[in-house]
Amino acid sequence: MHCVDLYGSSSAYSAAISYLEEQAIHNNIDIIDFYSTNTRVNSIFIEKNWFSVLDYDFIDFPHLFHPLEMRTPSTTSLIMWCDNKVSGFYDVGKLYITKQDCDFDRPVASNL
Repeated sequence: MHCVDLYGSSSAYSAAISYLEEQAIHNNIDIIDFYSTNTRVNSIFIEKNWFSVLDYDFIDFPHLFHPLEMRTPSTTSLIMWCDNKVSGFYDVGKLYITKQDCDFDRPVASNL
């Protein structure tokens, strides 16, 4: 299951994650995927015993799903651009960029 974004009060994030987990169990889904650059948001996932697939070499998780794409080693690409030297802009841990923002899973056309 892909969670493409968490939006709203940060005080509700833990409950939102619990809801995702309950829905996964109810629908027989084994894995929930979430991507974010924000360390505060990510800390709530980690607090609820989620983990980053990039932190463990024994996990080989798809980079993209439509079509399926594997990368070795597992990577996450992030490119930023800013035309002004905005103080703090490059502190990725404070940005909130999700998989939805990065458009990681847009289906692509294939030549059959």
